[in-house]
Amino acid sequence: GSGSGGKLDEGKIGTAAGSKATTTPDGVIRLAWARTDVAVTVDGMAFKPAAGLGSWAAFEIADILGRPFVERFIRKDILDKFNFLSTNTGEVICFLLFLLPGFPKDILCYVLGLTGMKLSIFLIVSTLGRMPGTYLLTIQGVSIRKQDYPTAAIIAVLCAVLLFVGYLCKDRFVHWLRTIRHE
Repeated sequence: GSGSGGKLDEGKIGTAAGSKATTTPDGVIRLAWARTDVAVTVDGMAFKPAAGLGSWAAFEIADILGRPFVERFIRKDILDKFNFLSTNTGEVICFLLFLLPGFPKDILCYVLGLTGMKLSIFLIVSTLGRMPGTYLLTIQGVSIRKQDYPTAAIIAVLCAVLLFVGYLCKDRFVHWLRTIRHE
């Protein structure tokens, strides 16, 4: 039963959910539900419609279960780095965090779930913030499929440069975000 502290049975959970369940090394049970009701294609390439649902789930889980639950899989010192984020931080700053290449967006989804941000705002900000990178990587994939390797290489170099610049400027950017919040 709930709160008994016993080990969860991934087989029973998978059967109940009508899906395959797997357990990660740290004990988290994952379910995979295939969606067949939405067909998404870009230049003939099929995309899974569930892309992005993990972010929504992470946000909701953090919002519902709170920080003690999130600390089970994200170290406290990492969460503490994001303490400056709150609903007062503003949607633009959160958008910029999603826009940054190489920024840990999975962690950001959990962190934003702890801030009290409205789900609708989160969905808009996280979706729009990810669009440029997703677009570039989609074009790169299509280029490879069409054997247009020069275009794929240009995009790879562009992404690598953006990632490198983002890495070099990350501390300055986080300091700037903290400064804006306190103004």
